[in-house]
Amino acid sequence: MPESPDSAVMRYPSGAPSWAEFSARDLTAFKAFYLPLFGWQVDAVGPEDPDDYLCCMHKGQMICGGALCQGEDVPPHWKVYVTVDDLDATAEKVRKEGGTVLADPFPVMDIGRMSVIRDRQGAMLCLWSPLTHHGAHAMQRPGALAWFELSTSDPSDACDFYRAVLGVSVVHDSNARIPYTRFEVGGMPVAGVIKVGDGGDGTYDWSDTPSHWGVYFGVDDIDKALAKVKELGGRVCMGSTDISVGHIAVIADTENVVSMLMHMNHW
Repeated sequence: MPESPDSAVMRYPSGAPSWAEFSARDLTAFKAFYLPLFGWQVDAVGPEDPDDYLCCMHKGQMICGGALCQGEDVPPHWKVYVTVDDLDATAEKVRKEGGTVLADPFPVMDIGRMSVIRDRQGAMLCLWSPLTHHGAHAMQRPGALAWFELSTSDPSDACDFYRAVLGVSVVHDSNARIPYTRFEVGGMPVAGVIKVGDGGDGTYDWSDTPSHWGVYFGVDDIDKALAKVKELGGRVCMGSTDISVGHIAVIADTENVVSMLMHMNHW
């Protein structure tokens, strides 16, 4: 779990996911679905148009972002950001390890620097070097980001890649109902790794899904959240499923973007 030196700012170690951002064709549709689903409010922070970029808030804390897709051919999707200590060196490691740097390191206003990469299986990831924006103000609770997961066509090779690039430790979870691996930083779990196609309940076949990074959001009650998803025009891709630490489900929003819901037993 990232350190929180005060109630307002979370600090994330190098190699840990720290932020997620929805790339939308229509931010109106994004707000209509996610705000009532998770009880979020939004602050507009776009430097030009106030609807260029939205910060999603929950209980006064910044949770994630929403922005318009860059390019007409880019489909809506969730993007995951991982904090790194040395952005330029990490981008070079990506190239050395056979990944692709889609966007060289560049400044984001005065809040940090970022780069966009693709791993050897094709999963896209954003690298983040913070200045004033360190990431989400809260995680692992209802209404906030709860977990991050890499779904990949080759978990073994992907683990080798991220171990070399991000310096994470790779731990195989012997308690999982399917083959499952965790990335850890300083002995703390920060993300999971699953093989594309594994873990479904038979509701839909995702074996041909491209490798990607995905996000989980915490909810108070999985069944009530799934009913809300349907009410808002979304789709349940996998119903409530028991895992060792709680329950999860998979949903698709009104733009057919998939994310996961999680309720932890200790909440």
